[in-house]
Amino acid sequence: MTADTLFTTTTPHCLLAGEVMVELSRAEAGLFRQSFAGDVYNTAVYLKRCLPACEVSMLTAVGRDPFSVAMKQAMVEEGINTGFILTHSEKSPGLYAIHTDASGERSFQYWRNDAAAREWVTLWQQTLTGSEPTPLQQADLIYLSGITLAVLDETQRALLFDWLHQARENGTRVAFDPNYRPQLWASVDEAAVWTRRAYRIADIAFPGMDEHKRLFGHKDCFDVMDIVAGWGVKEVVAKNGTDQIRVLFNETMVNIPVIPVAHVVDTTSAGDGFTGGYLAARLDGKGVRQAAQQGADVASTIIRFPGAIVPEPAFTEALNRLRDTETTARPETAG
Repeated sequence: MTADTLFTTTTPHCLLAGEVMVELSRAEAGLFRQSFAGDVYNTAVYLKRCLPACEVSMLTAVGRDPFSVAMKQAMVEEGINTGFILTHSEKSPGLYAIHTDASGERSFQYWRNDAAAREWVTLWQQTLTGSEPTPLQQADLIYLSGITLAVLDETQRALLFDWLHQARENGTRVAFDPNYRPQLWASVDEAAVWTRRAYRIADIAFPGMDEHKRLFGHKDCFDVMDIVAGWGVKEVVAKNGTDQIRVLFNETMVNIPVIPVAHVVDTTSAGDGFTGGYLAARLDGKGVRQAAQQGADVASTIIRFPGAIVPEPAFTEALNRLRDTETTARPETAG
């Protein structure tokens, strides 16, 4: 293992915990296109596409309704393991609709208050015997987000953190993206408390500048990275929109410029795709600079298409074309 490597296994198992939703995105006047998405699910899809050798599993809950059946089938078609998904007998997935303006920026409407994914921790607790390991102990890497935490009640959050601590004691690593959504929390203070707790058990974190200003009052990227590293996070990957990507790892800062995309269609899931591409590279043994560049390439590809999940053939073709034309020309800076 080199100083820039976190994983040595050749067939890593990555477990992504959180909510998967029914997505509606506008196709044309009066019509919407239906698909499936959600921050951790988007990350799972792009991680698997970038690293097919990785076993990628979703940890969540769905219902028995037709949307739930189709959702699990969509995961299977993406190569994602559904063996850690439990079924709620009375609830179904949440739903959201995307509204995109002329510049590609989006707004959302949600219908998720009674979603099955809001009870996935309780469902798993009911299936476990006293000596049986939790599903989190069966992974090399666990990924979760602030939305994963926000949709759970406080009792489930506390139990999830107990499971995360057990998994880390067994050598599992944790990656966390705060992904702060104010409407999902009772208050800013509540969100800040649980976000800080998540950082303190994370090995890799993906803080965003705007959310840290709202949650903690942090001033700038360097302020955020220093404080998050001070909470014990070994690898801090700062996503800052169209500004350059900064990674703080082993007390060394690496800067990766972002090449602007001329025509942005839809920014939905760009951050999730970046994270998926980054984690895929790290799980594949690549260093933080290569990982950040891969994440940036994935995000730049996604925003050229509508919706959270770009159809696989179009995604692969566009990503390869982008790498051929831009990767070799990207300047590198460090320090």
